[in-house]
Amino acid sequence: MKITIVPAKNNWARQLVLVTLLILIGAAVSPAQTQTSESCASSLRTADIQYRAGYFDKALALIKPCLGQQKLSKKEMAEAYKLLGMIGVAKENLQEAKISFLVMLALDPEMTLDERREKPEVIEVFKQVQNGFFEEPKNGKDRWVWISVGMFMSGFIAGALLAGN
Repeated sequence: MKITIVPAKNNWARQLVLVTLLILIGAAVSPAQTQTSESCASSLRTADIQYRAGYFDKALALIKPCLGQQKLSKKEMAEAYKLLGMIGVAKENLQEAKISFLVMLALDPEMTLDERREKPEVIEVFKQVQNGFFEEPKNGKDRWVWISVGMFMSGFIAGALLAGN
């Protein structure tokens, strides 16, 4: 199965809005659904097992309550969004997969996928997102737009992570 994502010109604002909404939705989990950091780490491991067994909805049910957890480390949050991206590809919801991978890269730009472990379709979508995320702007005007977007996202994520402390 060949998956092709064709980026639209100047869609940075749309992607920014979608990424911000995804973060806000994750942060809006009700207190009754919040878990301790330890139970979220355990839930993420179980969700990975469920994903690999093909139980995508069960994996999602384990991940979603953890997204609003302010006690999670940045790495754990990035892992959760990585798993959401892989589930998005598996469920053929490429827009959700792309957004999840974008959030993952915003949280941890060094994070990658294991090409020996993941399906080729997942690797292909991730690489397309990664290449678009790190692609050098063609002109000086675009460069300032991306610097502004990066600064906004960094401040927003830092504020969201520090709000619980």
